[in-house]
Amino acid sequence: MKMKKLSMKLMLLLVLVVIGVLYSPKQEAFAATPVQVCAVSYEDESILVFINGNSKIYFATDIDASKNNWDVIDVNSTDKIAVIDISWLSPNVENIMMIKGDVNQTQARITLLEKPVKLEVSINYNSLDGLASSDTIGSLLNIMTTESTGTRPILFDDLQWKKGDTGQWMSAVYLKKDLLESYLVKGTNLYFRIAPIDDVVSTELGGSDYYNYTGTYAYTKPYFDFDMTITANMLTFGTDYPDGTEGRRASDEIKLKIAKKSTLPVTGIDGEEFTAEIKYGQEYRITRTVGAVTTTDLEWTKVTDRLVKRISLKTMLKGTYDGLTNAFPEMLIEIRNYSTSKASSSKIIKTSLNAQRVLAGSILQEAAPVGVTASDPNIYITYNGTKNMNIQIPSASENNPYEYCVVKQGYTFDLEKASWTAISKSTVVKILATKAVDYSTIYIRMKEVKYRAETESSPAVAYKLASTLKTFPVNYPSIPTATKATHIFTKGYPTTITIEVTLNVAGKMPFETGLKYIKLGTKDVPVQSVVVTPAITGTIDPTKVYKMVITLKNADLETMVNCTARALSIYYNNGTVDKTSSKLTIKSPTAALSLTTTTAIGTVTGSTAVTVVNPIGTNNHLVYLEGPTAITGMNMEDKFTSGKAFTNGMNIPMTAGQYLTIYEIDSNGFIQKYKSIQITAANIM
Repeated sequence: MKMKKLSMKLMLLLVLVVIGVLYSPKQEAFAATPVQVCAVSYEDESILVFINGNSKIYFATDIDASKNNWDVIDVNSTDKIAVIDISWLSPNVENIMMIKGDVNQTQARITLLEKPVKLEVSINYNSLDGLASSDTIGSLLNIMTTESTGTRPILFDDLQWKKGDTGQWMSAVYLKKDLLESYLVKGTNLYFRIAPIDDVVSTELGGSDYYNYTGTYAYTKPYFDFDMTITANMLTFGTDYPDGTEGRRASDEIKLKIAKKSTLPVTGIDGEEFTAEIKYGQEYRITRTVGAVTTTDLEWTKVTDRLVKRISLKTMLKGTYDGLTNAFPEMLIEIRNYSTSKASSSKIIKTSLNAQRVLAGSILQEAAPVGVTASDPNIYITYNGTKNMNIQIPSASENNPYEYCVVKQGYTFDLEKASWTAISKSTVVKILATKAVDYSTIYIRMKEVKYRAETESSPAVAYKLASTLKTFPVNYPSIPTATKATHIFTKGYPTTITIEVTLNVAGKMPFETGLKYIKLGTKDVPVQSVVVTPAITGTIDPTKVYKMVITLKNADLETMVNCTARALSIYYNNGTVDKTSSKLTIKSPTAALSLTTTTAIGTVTGSTAVTVVNPIGTNNHLVYLEGPTAITGMNMEDKFTSGKAFTNGMNIPMTAGQYLTIYEIDSNGFIQKYKSIQITAANIM
């Protein structure tokens, strides 16, 4: 026998219709036979029996029947089927019903099963996205019940469900994904129970779901499955009649709360670091538009790392774009909480981003043109020696701000750690060398623009990511370095005073290439010439070392006031001032000191002998000359160029009346002391 899910009311209606069609009031009666059960309906709490010629139907529980305590149903002689109500019996225990006719008292024994004791149903939402809209949610349900056995488990198809307290019980096959998703919008309560199964008699007719009756009449009813063959004289069901054991009572209903989808806050976008606020428990997908082509990720990407708070746009776009030199395209970011075993995915939050701006123009190492306007896309950078650098961005403004960051030599640019400084004006911005240190790299881009709603005084401002960036290597030019020296100019002793200046070191541009003037205090120091080598005739080559030689004008130094080691201030064309390297002494000549000597007669005829009494300075030595006149007015700036070596007491040939001049000179020949002595006859041998 085959179990069928059957609506008793529909079956009764069907049977009555069939009987009305096949039997006429003039049909002859047939002999009474035992009553036969054609259905035990656990859904309608009824037992359906064929009367088989009896005029009364008796029924009782097995206990009452043993006491001959029967209830009776009167039936008409023309009736074919009687219905026995069993709703008065407790469904919590198994009941035995006995049924018999008044003519033929052969008893039929019916076992009414107790209802399933326990049912628990939960939904695991993890696989919801993997279902098609028309799929049932059976694969999502976890079903636990005492009714289930290994050979006869309770499956999704064994359940009935209804929505809310007043809903109608429906087969589980009608609970599909699209219906569940509609309930998730606002949330609801679903009730489940193990569906009742009616124990009915049937004859398989080739597995079809239509009802075939004697004659040419056929009746098709696809909502329940009840096959029987009716002959002109009797209803034939074979010998296997229902006894209630092949059916099942409905279980108690259980409530399953379907919570509405949660709503996420608006996704925060960091347009400086190019990240979106996406954290553990969420998932995202991207729709990108490049030119006329729009593509959407087929799969959602889950965030499973509990430490994650943000996801970079580069990661979300799978590394195709970086936002630094490769601009992000126009994109739509969809974010939601992903499904878990206890909750469905949340509502989707959508964030639209316009295509990232590309930083136009070039970075030029030169001053901005006079009268430059905001339409100029270039960025101009100049240096003020090694003290600072200047940036001028003509198109920068409050509504179109730029920003820069400095990465020192040896460090790598890190977008997450970069510290940006805004530039929101088109005039020159000074950056100190202590911040933009030499050999560092400056990164420049258009700053993120926050959304601003329209007001009475200003239009709305659309959100914009920071633009792509450009880089500029910081390489301060060399400032001129003069050789440290104290230059001495002695009046009356023409001396060529030159100041040697190194304008740059190899690999750096010279900041200065021309001399403006030199001052001694507040007085101008006349310059004879300025020579730069190698000569600068066009573009400066930073691989070469340029030098400048400054020659002062002697004739003008002669007229200047004497001074001692006074600093020369050297002013160069681009504003560099050197007040420490060069010093100048202007002086009058220094008179040589006098030697102390004694004179004696020589030991050789015609000679005299002289002894220098005072000590001789270190590295100095004595020389002498003889002549007809006395030597006077000697200065230490005078240089002894020719003479004879002198030693104390040496015999010096002399003629009476001539002068012997002895000099103490230094290692360079400059006279330190001298003594001119007239030799008399008394001093000659």
